[in-house]
Formats: sequence, C-alpha cells, structure tokens
Amino acid sequence: MKKSGTTFKKTLVTGATALGSFGITLHGGIAAAQDAAVSNVNGKLSFGYTAGEGDTMEGVFSEGALSFPIARRVGGQIDLRLDDQSANGVAGSIGGTFGYGAHLFLRDPQTYLLGLYGHVLETDTPLGSRTSTRYGVEGEFYLQNVTLSFFAGEDVIEGAGTAKSYDAFEGAVDYYFTDNTMGSAVINDYFGDTGGGIGVTHLITQGSTPFGLFGMVEQSSGDTAVTLGATVYFGNAGKTLKEIHRTSDPRTRMKPGANYLDALRDFNSTLGVRRRPPVFKDS
Repeated sequence: MKKSGTTFKKTLVTGATALGSFGITLHGGIAAAQDAAVSNVNGKLSFGYTAGEGDTMEGVFSEGALSFPIARRVGGQIDLRLDDQSANGVAGSIGGTFGYGAHLFLRDPQTYLLGLYGHVLETDTPLGSRTSTRYGVEGEFYLQNVTLSFFAGEDVIEGAGTAKSYDAFEGAVDYYFTDNTMGSAVINDYFGDTGGGIGVTHLITQGSTPFGLFGMVEQSSGDTAVTLGATVYFGNAGKTLKEIHRTSDPRTRMKPGANYLDALRDFNSTLGVRRRPPVFKDS
C-alpha cells in the first residue's frame, strides 16, 4: 500500500503530459462540433479566498485547467492548484498546498460524461510534507437544466515511509436557473468524514473572454467555511455557463477541506506514536 500513491503519481504525471501533447496535436485535425466531448482547446483560471472556523483552511487560492479534445467522444483535462492557505490544529500549524491532476473521459454533451480522474496534493505540515493521492471514476448526467455528478474512488495519504487509505465519494446536483446562473448542492464522504455545501455561480458574458463569479458555503468535520472567487474562461467566447460546463471543462476536485485537515492531524498523530525510539534489552 505504501507504494500505491507514489506509483500512481508517476503514472499521473506521465499520462497528463502525454494526454496534453496528444490532445493539442490532434486538435488541428478535429473539427469543432457541438456534439464533441470537448468542442475546442480551452482553459480557465480561478482565484479566490476561503474563510472559516476551526481547522478550516483560510487564505487565498488559485486553480487552473486546460481541456482538449482527443477524439470526437474523448477528451482530457489537466488541473493545477496553488494556495497560500493555512490552518491550526494539525499538530501545530499547516500552510501551503500544491496540487496537480488529470481527467480522461468520454462525453456526449447532450446526455453524459464518464471518465477516470486522479490528483496529487502536496501539503506542508510541522512534521514534514504530506502527499495525498486521489484516484477513481467520475461521471455527469445532463437533464435539461439539471446536472447530476459523482466521483467514487480512493484517497491515500503518504509521508515518513507510511501510508493510509480512505474511501472517497462525492455527489452533486447543479441547477441552472438561467443558462448563465447555476446553483449547486454537494455532499461528500472524504477521509472518513461526511460533509456538504451549497453554492452559486454566475457568468458575465461581456467581451471575448467571459468570466464568472462564485460563492460557496461548506461544512465538514463540524466546521463551516465560506469561499468567494472568480473564474476567467479562455477559448469560450460566445458560450453560456451551461455550454461551458457541458462542452468544455469538467469540474475540478482538488479543494482541501476540514476533513482533509483532520486526516492530516490523525496521520501525524499516528506517526508520532510509531516513531518512538526502540527499546533494547540487555542480552
């Protein structure tokens, strides 16, 4: 089990690089189509601030994504996350997370998305850097103004030569009040703890580079967090928010929450027990 996250991390980096090169190369030979998995090479950049209570991460963050077509019904996406968020309670203070991930999926923008997803988060703690690897399957189902989505897989936290794994699940319902305004409700079970949240996103379509404003209130491990931010969309001129979500980029899944911080605290506490000096008996 100790090697599973490291092996996946190497596979993820190699696969993401190959997918990116392959997808962008093929894009020249794939005609943009409304029924393609990804209509064209596109990207997004999000930035914002999270404030909360207890062990919730607080501070600024940024996320980016590049989506690309591979074949008519096959698409890929590469995700990056960087934050300067910090929190107390994890055997001291914790601050700073870097993450990267990849999606490989089949999609019919009229009905569904089904694919493989994985990411790696590197987080600094007082006992050293910890690596969290997530991998599994994701899906979306499109029903007029409603999108149902899910993720199911596994999380693995590694550090100091040991590893611990958890089942991972998330389900979400998105409702489009208009083609450019969406409300969301999310429930998840990450790192052995159940959480959830509600949010809203609105797309401002003025100009050739649309951008959206978003806000979300979440609760996990008994702590509440509020996130506000904005997303700039590249290569999506003339699209509505619903069209961007169904013909361009899948959702990103790298945001750390209070359940992640609790898992890091428990992981570090376990290491503290395991790292007691050995006792030698007289022969």
